[in-house]
Amino acid sequence: MRFRPDSNTATPLETKSGSYIYDGSISAFHEWDFRTQMRIAGASDDSEKRRAVNKVIEGLRGDAFDLAMDVGLARLMEDGGLTDLIALIRKTIFPIEAQEAKVLFALGQKPYGPMTRQPNESMVSYASRRRRWWNMVTKLDSKMVLSDEMLGSLLLDHSGLSPHEGLMVLTSTGNVTAFDKVKEVVILQHSRIHMMKSGNDHKGKEKGRPWSGYKGKGYGGKGKYGYLAGQTLE
Repeated sequence: MRFRPDSNTATPLETKSGSYIYDGSISAFHEWDFRTQMRIAGASDDSEKRRAVNKVIEGLRGDAFDLAMDVGLARLMEDGGLTDLIALIRKTIFPIEAQEAKVLFALGQKPYGPMTRQPNESMVSYASRRRRWWNMVTKLDSKMVLSDEMLGSLLLDHSGLSPHEGLMVLTSTGNVTAFDKVKEVVILQHSRIHMMKSGNDHKGKEKGRPWSGYKGKGYGGKGKYGYLAGQTLE
């Protein structure tokens, strides 16, 4: 779900042979997991399964590669070997199952974190990543509750727009912060923002302070939003 600019596109970082690079980080785990599962599903015979394993291992770096060595070449080449590797990496970086959703949720609210709009990233790409992020959070923890209006506010908060631009968005939506409504307006008003040099300047040199919307208590007291079912706003 991270954005990685590659010649001004959102192409994920890969080796020259097309292997997705993964170093064992929390933020990139779910994307690597999905791509690896796709390779597993696409291998119909033993020859293709071996190629799939080679492709996956070729892209591993750091802790992820060390864990692959722990699994061992013999086991990796067997049926279910890559599945075992995925499970081991997941268990290592998320030792407590419930922690996974909380960590992912926190990443989505971190100022200038991986889920904010990145320099040279289009609004279309950014909005798509925000939606995928929330879908993954709720998949991991069905008790996590966030209204559509809060999702829209977070989309605007982390879009890299200036306070004036943020207010212009809200004026256009009639102060409605539903996710799809905010998405529609930011894409319409800032469809070329990724092509501008000032783009999403996190240091604020050209745009001043980034847009920051409504504040609230967060999941575990650390984020802006995010409530367990049954909790109420104070």
